Amino acid sequence: MSYFSIQRNIGFWVVGLILGFCAPSIPHAQDSDLKSQIRAAEHQINTKNEQRKRESTMGKTNAPIVIELFTASDCSACVYADRMLYDAMKDENVIGLSCYINDRASYIDKQDYRTLNPPTPGPVDKCVFRQWTYLTGSRMIDSYLNTPEFVIGGSQKLSTGNLSLFESMIKEQSYIPYNQTLPVKMEWLSDNEIGITLPEKISLAARTINAGVWIIRYKNMMIEKVENGPNAGKVLRFSNIIQDIRHIGKWYGKERMIKISVNRPADIKDRGGYVVFVQNMLGEPILAAGRLSDPAP
Repeated sequence: MSYFSIQRNIGFWVVGLILGFCAPSIPHAQDSDLKSQIRAAEHQINTKNEQRKRESTMGKTNAPIVIELFTASDCSACVYADRMLYDAMKDENVIGLSCYINDRASYIDKQDYRTLNPPTPGPVDKCVFRQWTYLTGSRMIDSYLNTPEFVIGGSQKLSTGNLSLFESMIKEQSYIPYNQTLPVKMEWLSDNEIGITLPEKISLAARTINAGVWIIRYKNMMIEKVENGPNAGKVLRFSNIIQDIRHIGKWYGKERMIKISVNRPADIKDRGGYVVFVQNMLGEPILAAGRLSDPAP
């Protein structure tokens, strides 16, 4: 054995002896917690490795990623959810919309203000109705409406308890198995007319496609000073706020053109654009989608 080997071995033995005498004993419970943390970390690493392997075998897609955020002024977490939506929209494939519920008290019973149970007859807010269709499939009258809530592609839902999955779920939408939404071409034909070209679905399913085509008008940004609730006194910003939703036609899986007249915003503060989406029925996955911004003034 060389001199260096003897010196190194003695050094390691001395250090180990010192640590053995000086290190405090770890109770069994703490040791168990440490092992649990190690197992959790190993599981997280293995999960990420498995995800990378899956992604390496999948084809990427530039399909539209439709994200709808249901939000309200009396929701403390909605500010952070809006920021998540804003950041996600930096991806050019993301079509982000915020459905802002601003007058729930006028049509929802204050004793149970998150359920679709109007105390008096009358029209239901468009955003409450749209969220209700996602939660119930249009089959139930009473349903708990949670804010903030994301709906991705008309099928995947994220609310307060699992918002941490948002980034990974958006990343999944860049791969074919997770996102097969078809692109809708939209263009300005004149100052007040839009041309919408619906795609052809190459591989038609066994059942006949009989889907609805909807157009949404949105505003780029809304700033509101909140008077009541948990956000009282705050000035909140919300992105891509839905202003109007209209049914404009049907899609049977074949290419077709729809021309529609629209009103250009008179005030620069109202600038935004239009989104077209296709669904078999409201509350179901989005089959096709497109976006068109207002032209430069």
